[in-house]
Amino acid sequence: MDIYSILFYFYIYAFVGWCTEVAFAGFKEKRFVNRGFLNGPLCPIYGVGVTAVVMMAKPFEHNLVVLYIVSAVVVTAIELVTGFVMDKLFHHKWWDYSGKPFNIGGYVCLPFSLIWGVACVFIVKVIHPLFIKLVNLIPYTLGLVLLILFTLSLLADVVVTYIEVLKLNKQLDALEKVAEELHQFSNRIGYNIFEKVTDTLELQEKIANITDEQKENAQKLLNTYKENMKTGHIRNRLVKAFPTMKPGIHKEAFESLKRRLRKD
Repeated sequence: MDIYSILFYFYIYAFVGWCTEVAFAGFKEKRFVNRGFLNGPLCPIYGVGVTAVVMMAKPFEHNLVVLYIVSAVVVTAIELVTGFVMDKLFHHKWWDYSGKPFNIGGYVCLPFSLIWGVACVFIVKVIHPLFIKLVNLIPYTLGLVLLILFTLSLLADVVVTYIEVLKLNKQLDALEKVAEELHQFSNRIGYNIFEKVTDTLELQEKIANITDEQKENAQKLLNTYKENMKTGHIRNRLVKAFPTMKPGIHKEAFESLKRRLRKD
């Protein structure tokens, strides 16, 4: 299998994986959710995982038991490494299987690994031969042009998404700092006026008995908090695309942000 074919299979399975995630999320939530880390219609982890399986499957394709075991192990290893690296790189656990039996750090779990084994056997035996024919039908020059365009788009998407994740982390840091200032202000005046204020926004009722200067300071802090709650389209999508995401830091700020996005 040459690099040309490998890249095509990567993009095909990354797209099929994205379609699968979107279909599953749509069925579960009854609405369109652009699942996946990137903005475009690709889930690279599917592309890498399934392509790795089909590359290694040739010696085992006539032995379903061995093919199943190899498929499950390869895909699980890729998901484990990807989840761990993304967690350490961005300080977010993008998916979490902690509630599932026989999980490793919440990155992978036995039930999904077993399902992946079945899916990959089906792909190798039924689906992949069709994609081989599809790739062979594409004229080589046209195929090279398409691969260049796909790769440039992917790289641009990775850069944009990386920048937005960094912005999300900075936003959560700012939210946490302002929230701490709100609590400190409440403690100084001896009245917890900001308890759940970010949810109810009943500020006027809560500050009726404090001085004008304190009211002004309270309003400034609240306005700053509300301003930091605003997210761009990409950050909004990322939070909604990974409903089980758990941040390594700024947990309370992240939960406040998620509650606000659920109301939009």
